[in-house]
Amino acid sequence: MASDLAREAEIFGTYLAGQRPGGDVAGVYAAAVRQHGLESIDDAVLAYVVRHPGRLKYIDAALAFSGRESLLRKKLFIMFCVLEAHPDYCDHFLARADNQRSIISLFFLGIRSAMRIAIGKMLLLFL
Repeated sequence: MASDLAREAEIFGTYLAGQRPGGDVAGVYAAAVRQHGLESIDDAVLAYVVRHPGRLKYIDAALAFSGRESLLRKKLFIMFCVLEAHPDYCDHFLARADNQRSIISLFFLGIRSAMRIAIGKMLLLFL
Protein backbone atom coordinates (compact mmCIF):
# COMPACT_ATOMS: atom_id res chain seq x y z
CA MET A 1 0.00 0.00 0.00
CA ALA A 2 2.84 2.41 0.83
CA SER A 3 4.42 1.83 -2.57
CA ASP A 4 1.05 2.53 -4.24
CA LEU A 5 0.80 5.87 -2.46
CA ALA A 6 4.43 6.66 -3.30
CA ARG A 7 3.69 5.95 -6.98
CA GLU A 8 0.60 8.17 -6.84
CA ALA A 9 2.65 10.92 -5.20
CA GLU A 10 5.23 10.70 -7.98
CA ILE A 11 2.61 10.81 -10.75
CA PHE A 12 0.52 13.58 -9.19
CA GLY A 13 3.54 15.66 -8.18
CA THR A 14 4.97 15.48 -11.69
CA TYR A 15 1.59 16.44 -13.15
CA LEU A 16 1.04 19.40 -10.84
CA ALA A 17 4.57 20.78 -10.41
CA GLY A 18 6.23 19.62 -13.62
CA GLN A 19 8.89 17.61 -11.81
CA ARG A 20 9.18 14.54 -9.63
CA PRO A 21 8.57 15.50 -6.03
CA GLY A 22 11.51 15.02 -3.74
CA GLY A 23 12.14 15.17 -0.06
CA ASP A 24 9.28 14.33 2.23
CA VAL A 25 6.47 15.13 -0.23
CA ALA A 26 5.49 11.49 -0.81
CA GLY A 27 5.39 10.83 2.93
CA VAL A 28 3.25 13.89 3.65
CA TYR A 29 0.93 12.95 0.77
CA ALA A 30 0.58 9.37 2.08
CA ALA A 31 -0.17 10.60 5.61
CA ALA A 32 -2.82 13.03 4.32
CA VAL A 33 -4.47 10.33 2.18
CA ARG A 34 -4.58 7.98 5.18
CA GLN A 35 -5.95 10.72 7.42
CA HIS A 36 -8.85 11.22 5.00
CA GLY A 37 -9.46 7.47 4.76
CA LEU A 38 -8.78 7.32 1.02
CA GLU A 39 -5.90 4.83 0.91
CA SER A 40 -7.81 1.57 0.60
CA ILE A 41 -10.53 2.55 -1.85
CA ASP A 42 -10.44 0.64 -5.13
CA ASP A 43 -11.22 2.91 -8.06
CA ALA A 44 -11.03 2.02 -11.77
CA VAL A 45 -10.22 5.57 -12.89
CA LEU A 46 -7.38 5.93 -10.38
CA ALA A 47 -5.97 2.51 -11.33
CA TYR A 48 -6.09 3.49 -15.01
CA VAL A 49 -4.19 6.72 -14.35
CA VAL A 50 -1.52 4.90 -12.34
CA ARG A 51 -1.06 2.48 -15.26
CA HIS A 52 -1.14 5.31 -17.85
CA PRO A 53 0.19 8.49 -16.18
CA GLY A 54 0.43 10.37 -19.48
CA ARG A 55 -3.35 10.37 -19.71
CA LEU A 56 -3.87 12.01 -16.32
CA LYS A 57 -4.23 15.48 -17.83
CA TYR A 58 -7.13 14.34 -20.00
CA ILE A 59 -8.93 12.39 -17.28
CA ASP A 60 -8.49 15.26 -14.81
CA ALA A 61 -9.86 17.80 -17.28
CA ALA A 62 -12.90 15.65 -18.03
CA LEU A 63 -13.62 14.94 -14.37
CA ALA A 64 -13.33 18.62 -13.49
CA PHE A 65 -16.34 19.34 -15.69
CA SER A 66 -18.28 16.11 -15.17
CA GLY A 67 -19.94 17.08 -11.91
CA ARG A 68 -19.35 13.61 -10.47
CA GLU A 69 -17.43 12.94 -7.30
CA SER A 70 -14.04 11.41 -8.02
CA LEU A 71 -11.43 9.72 -5.86
CA LEU A 72 -8.78 10.81 -8.37
CA ARG A 73 -9.70 14.49 -8.01
CA LYS A 74 -9.77 14.21 -4.20
CA LYS A 75 -6.26 12.78 -4.21
CA LEU A 76 -5.09 15.42 -6.70
CA PHE A 77 -6.39 18.15 -4.39
CA ILE A 78 -4.50 16.57 -1.49
CA MET A 79 -1.28 16.55 -3.52
CA PHE A 80 -1.94 20.13 -4.65
CA CYS A 81 -2.22 21.22 -1.01
CA VAL A 82 0.94 19.33 -0.05
CA LEU A 83 2.95 20.90 -2.88
CA GLU A 84 1.53 24.39 -2.38
CA ALA A 85 2.52 24.34 1.29
CA HIS A 86 5.98 22.83 0.68
CA PRO A 87 8.79 25.43 0.51
CA ASP A 88 10.46 23.73 -2.48
CA TYR A 89 7.32 23.89 -4.65
CA CYS A 90 5.28 26.89 -3.50
CA ASP A 91 6.73 29.11 -6.27
CA HIS A 92 4.98 26.92 -8.86
CA PHE A 93 1.63 28.10 -7.52
CA LEU A 94 2.29 31.82 -7.02
CA ALA A 95 1.33 34.42 -9.62
CA ARG A 96 4.12 35.68 -11.84
CA ALA A 97 4.75 39.33 -12.66
CA ASP A 98 4.92 38.71 -16.44
CA ASN A 99 1.47 39.90 -17.58
CA GLN A 100 2.33 41.03 -21.13
CA ARG A 101 1.37 37.77 -22.74
CA SER A 102 -1.33 36.81 -20.27
CA ILE A 103 -4.31 37.40 -22.61
CA ILE A 104 -2.76 35.43 -25.45
CA SER A 105 -1.63 32.71 -23.06
CA LEU A 106 -5.11 32.54 -21.56
CA PHE A 107 -6.63 32.05 -25.01
CA PHE A 108 -4.32 29.15 -25.86
CA LEU A 109 -4.72 27.62 -22.41
CA GLY A 110 -8.47 27.67 -22.98
CA ILE A 111 -8.12 25.88 -26.29
CA ARG A 112 -5.76 23.31 -24.76
CA SER A 113 -8.14 22.75 -21.87
CA ALA A 114 -11.10 22.22 -24.20
CA MET A 115 -9.11 19.63 -26.14
CA ARG A 116 -8.12 17.86 -22.93
CA ILE A 117 -11.72 17.79 -21.75
CA ALA A 118 -12.89 16.27 -25.03
CA ILE A 119 -10.17 13.60 -25.03
CA GLY A 120 -10.74 12.85 -21.34
CA LYS A 121 -14.51 12.45 -21.83
CA MET A 122 -13.81 9.89 -24.56
CA LEU A 123 -11.38 8.02 -22.30
CA LEU A 124 -13.88 7.98 -19.42
CA LEU A 125 -16.45 6.29 -21.65
CA PHE A 126 -14.28 3.17 -21.63
CA LEU A 127 -13.59 3.05 -17.87
